[in-house]
Amino acid sequence: VFVLPGVIVALGLDPVRLDEGLPWRLLAGLVAVCLIASSNYVLNEIMDAPYDRHHPFKASRPVSSGRVSVPLAYVQWAILTVAALALMAWARPHFARSVVAAEDWAGRSPPG
Repeated sequence: VFVLPGVIVALGLDPVRLDEGLPWRLLAGLVAVCLIASSNYVLNEIMDAPYDRHHPFKASRPVSSGRVSVPLAYVQWAILTVAALALMAWARPHFARSVVAAEDWAGRSPPG
């Protein structure tokens, strides 16, 4: 929802960018954004699991309850991340570079 308005504004400012491959790149970009968001959720579940085990509701989540092992969760995170970056690189290489740079810049503070 938040990605498409930016694309529409950009195309309004520079309609020369319209080409026959745009719909496919746009679709790939939207799927990639969903995949990278999902990978962030998985990583958050992994990082928060030790604290969530003591929470009355969060203790039943897959990683914190032990139904999903931490190594398997890391595999899921890696697969989602690589798939997202591959789609981003196919859509536009600078798209993938900007996401990697944003993730590196944001860092991760400890839960709590």
